[in-house]
Amino acid sequence: MINNSIIKKSLKSHIDQILNLTFNNNNKVFIHVGLHKCASTSLQFYWKSSKIKNLIYFKEVYLIEKFVTSPINEKTLQNGISLLKILIDNYLAKKKNSIVIISSEFLLKSATKKNYHQRVDLLSIFSSFAQYILIRKNEEDYVKSIYWQFLKTGRYVNSVENFLNENPDAKIDVYFKKMMNYFANSLE
Repeated sequence: MINNSIIKKSLKSHIDQILNLTFNNNNKVFIHVGLHKCASTSLQFYWKSSKIKNLIYFKEVYLIEKFVTSPINEKTLQNGISLLKILIDNYLAKKKNSIVIISSEFLLKSATKKNYHQRVDLLSIFSSFAQYILIRKNEEDYVKSIYWQFLKTGRYVNSVENFLNENPDAKIDVYFKKMMNYFANSLE
């Protein structure tokens, strides 16, 4: 049966190759993990259209999303291998002095009390070669952003108070705070 440690061992040679490429070619890799409703779309638009020399936006973001968010099985390992091979071949092997941005707010969005450990554990596999960007708002602003999104899309037409009573998951709850602490501790 496949688990995190088997995945980590199986990806080790690719990760070692990335470490060598980032060191030898002076490249940097950043993984932006969100959070959703915290300027992710604006950042992604900026990074995609940026004229900054050597800033490279990783286009195959679906691979890291599949790797991190899917149930752990053989396909998870294959997604991880594909992700790292593309990162090596298309982004790091031929470039020098580059900054590669991998961005998806879905990596931690909708993480549940049951699966956030898995998502964070899989993300932490990349901590030897990547730095993480995590942006969050204070709780009041976060809730307002979600509320406004519901209003704009027509999914809700009532007061903020009723919204919070009917959608308790909109709050940054205790489990979410535990997830952030677990994320921070997994990367040290």
